[in-house]
Amino acid sequence: MRRKELRPRPTRNPETDLAARTAGTAVPGGGSAAPDVDLAVPGGGSAAPDVDLAVPGGELAAPSADPTGRGPEPPAPNADPTAPGPESPAPKSGVTAAGGSLPRRIRRAAAMRGYDGLFRTALWVLVALVLVTLVGQLAGIGGRPDAIVGPRLQPPAASWPLGTDNLGRSLLPRLFQGVGTTLLLSALAVTCTAVISTALGVLAGYRGGRTAEMILRIGDVLYAFPAIVLAVLVAAVLGPGRTAALAAIVLVTVPLMTRMVGIAARAVARREFVTAARISGVRAPMIMLRHILPNVAGTVAVQGTYALSVGILVEGGLSFLGYGVQLPDASLGLLIQEGGLYMVGAPWLIIAPGVVLIAAIMAVNLIGDSLRDRFEPRETRSLV
Repeated sequence: MRRKELRPRPTRNPETDLAARTAGTAVPGGGSAAPDVDLAVPGGGSAAPDVDLAVPGGELAAPSADPTGRGPEPPAPNADPTAPGPESPAPKSGVTAAGGSLPRRIRRAAAMRGYDGLFRTALWVLVALVLVTLVGQLAGIGGRPDAIVGPRLQPPAASWPLGTDNLGRSLLPRLFQGVGTTLLLSALAVTCTAVISTALGVLAGYRGGRTAEMILRIGDVLYAFPAIVLAVLVAAVLGPGRTAALAAIVLVTVPLMTRMVGIAARAVARREFVTAARISGVRAPMIMLRHILPNVAGTVAVQGTYALSVGILVEGGLSFLGYGVQLPDASLGLLIQEGGLYMVGAPWLIIAPGVVLIAAIMAVNLIGDSLRDRFEPRETRSLV
């Protein structure tokens, strides 16, 4: 029996295969002629290898990397040119592709730079308000708040930079007095709120169980009332004045701050170092003071700024309605209420205190947002 001589299969070159498949021509009998392929070689010359592969039937066929022999398929119509193909995997997370999103670290750094700029601006605005108010009141700029300096309802002039009110008093010293009264009442109320809410929140977060349920349910009942309605109710019970405004701000701001501090304290109470302190026999008051309280200080600071903005707004609302600071004293809400009576003929009486009130609230809120992004746990942000 005659043995059939087997020819060794040559090693394939991808470039030779592509050129041969492209330049190949059909021949009678269904085969294809093996073309002469000119390939550039180092040195500027060219080589024309004869590609001769044996196939069943004794015919010659050009080598093809595609087993079907059909060549690369054309792209589908309306296909997304940016979509990754079968041989080009999608970029991994954290790697920037062409047209893709920035890495998470770069986005976070850019956002933090923006927040730092807002934080500095808001802090400067708030510091400027406090300093100008202190200097104006201590130095007596513009005269005494209750002194009549000229005709009534006069526009701004050199003698009265912000105009005069309905009694002929200069608005500038009264504005200094109003800003000082509003900020002082709000700061005192928020200090009381921070002490009460921190104590209740840490206790609820550490103890849990019925203690936490009782504290949080009482807070939910108070939080169910609108802030201004609850404040008016407190002022109606205690009578108009500074004491009523102070108590109303505390009662309005305690529930939310207690809940947020309790959530943060509960998360800290579940950590290993607190469990180790319990096992080692440390008493509960010492655990709350040494281990839990320092770890919720950021949440207290953040919620304190929000409570301060709410306090400014509540005090202004109470004074505007006549339940807060009373004449002859001044506050921002009381100045807005007086200016609203003459808004058509003397708009400067309402513009100045209104702008100061808006600037103070926005500055405190921006400071609170910046502090939240730095200190507050991410899991508690969605509950604000």
